[in-house]
Amino acid sequence: MAESIQTGALVLYKSQAAHVQKVGDKIDLLLRDGRSKSVRPKDVILFHPGPLASLDDLQHLPEGEVEEAQELLAGSQTDLAEVAELVFGEYTPVTVWAAWELVRQGIAFYGSPLRIEVRSQAEAEEVLQAREKKALEAQRWSDFIQRLEKRQVSPEDETYLSDVEQVALGLSTQSRVLTALKRQISPDSAHNLLLEIKHWDVWKNPYPRRLDVDMLSPQQSVPDLPSESRRDLTNLAAYAIDDVGNTDPDDALSFDGERVWVHVADVAALAGVGSELDQESCNRGANVYLPEDTVTMMTAEVTEQLGLGLHSTSPALSFGFKVSDTGELSDLQITTSQVQVTRLSYDDVEEQLDQEPFATLNAMAQRFSAWRQSRRAVNLQLPEVQIKCRNREVSIRPFPTRQSRTMVSECMLMAGKSVADYAIEHQLVMPFVSQPPVLDETADLSPSTFSGMFALRRQLKRSRVVCVPEAHSGLGLDAYVRVTSPLRRYHDLVAHQQLRSHLAEQPLRDAESLLEAISSSDEQSFAIRRTERFSRQHWTLVYLMNQPAEKNWEGVVVENFPDGKIKVLIPELAMETRLKPRREYALDEGCTLKVRDIQLPTLDAYFFLV
Repeated sequence: MAESIQTGALVLYKSQAAHVQKVGDKIDLLLRDGRSKSVRPKDVILFHPGPLASLDDLQHLPEGEVEEAQELLAGSQTDLAEVAELVFGEYTPVTVWAAWELVRQGIAFYGSPLRIEVRSQAEAEEVLQAREKKALEAQRWSDFIQRLEKRQVSPEDETYLSDVEQVALGLSTQSRVLTALKRQISPDSAHNLLLEIKHWDVWKNPYPRRLDVDMLSPQQSVPDLPSESRRDLTNLAAYAIDDVGNTDPDDALSFDGERVWVHVADVAALAGVGSELDQESCNRGANVYLPEDTVTMMTAEVTEQLGLGLHSTSPALSFGFKVSDTGELSDLQITTSQVQVTRLSYDDVEEQLDQEPFATLNAMAQRFSAWRQSRRAVNLQLPEVQIKCRNREVSIRPFPTRQSRTMVSECMLMAGKSVADYAIEHQLVMPFVSQPPVLDETADLSPSTFSGMFALRRQLKRSRVVCVPEAHSGLGLDAYVRVTSPLRRYHDLVAHQQLRSHLAEQPLRDAESLLEAISSSDEQSFAIRRTERFSRQHWTLVYLMNQPAEKNWEGVVVENFPDGKIKVLIPELAMETRLKPRREYALDEGCTLKVRDIQLPTLDAYFFLV
């Protein structure tokens, strides 16, 4: 190759045309940009031996008969000399370079200087169309990015924005759009962009999808209730007491003159271990309660069959126990039953607390509560609110303090305590719920101030489910099993399955099998709790965004930090915020705040003190 390269030849050097100035051990080249270069012979490819007068001659390339040459050579291999001859009619430095330009275009010809492939006209047309399509798409993309930077998107941009939505919903970690805008690829960043360009509005709650919580109602087939002997308790007045609007009444109360009875929807009668209902409930873990929607763990047909008070009589699993004058429980009876239930609201019962059976039930509930407090149960009375989002309107209302609500809650705890004791006595494997004690043994477990409640809350540890009885220190109980909500919580359903198997003298799940079932449901239950918490925060911020900017919010200082910041509780919203005041505030001192800014994607609300 070195001997064939002469002064004046046209060569290719690093994809550039070069004019040979001198040939020796090395070849001196003149490049088209005017630079000189001395290179080894193996660094260049001879295009034409020359002589080439000037590289400037390559600026004006001739037109040729590409289609004729393509027709002759289609499907074959060739070289630059043959392409130059057939397309341009002669073999010169200029026509060889023109032939190489055709190869570089890659339409009719493609390949390397030493091996050129020839496409048919149909193949070349496909390549051309693909390039035109690519060029059009590149232009559309460029136009989209320009519109996006100006926050002026159009309906045709939906396709491009889908990858941003995927990131915002936690379904992807890649986004061409966010990369092009040099933005962080994260759900918060994507959510923020979608709000900025008004592709989403504040009424879009991304958290159920982001946390992979199923918001479609279950559709399992439901078997008929099996025929079995049930104790007739329809002679007892039974009351399902819930919030107004409740659609899944799964527990009711009675008093027979000796025992408190807690009747619970007999879900395990339909959802036996391993059944389709059982498996679906395990996969879902629990009901999903969001301000904008509720999705049940079980299909509506189960509630329709088993909900207490939805028919003249209802099948139940009933727990009857005695309550002593000191609040201790004894003599539990567990039975499958038939009950006649009246549905009431907490407000209805509040007005009847001086009437029977509510007066007696309330007195027993208070004795049991006092007994728990004597065993250092935790008693927190932090504000709670009900958040609803309906028809693009958010409402937040405090939960009123109701003795009727406390009465029902204590009766449900009695049932859980009684079942736990029964399981221990009969050596039943059950999903016991435990909680470690607070670290400070001298801590006030019934604080009367908000700051005291927050200090106590910081000491509380997460509860857990175990197969051997352990104390639930927060409740002041040596052992506890949740059994009153099998329509809404899978743990409760598992407890019912165990109890029904025991009553029927059939094998129960062993500890390993029970824990496996509980663990399978816990992952989804955890996602549900996070979704509920983030959704409540989301809609609280949307509520704030729709309030007048001049509105004042009354707060209470609940914590002081070493950096000078304070934590403030806003009871009206059951919301906490951290800020830095200009003066010192005492714990439990009141203060007035206004909203300064809200960042919905990060669930941040910023206040300032008035």
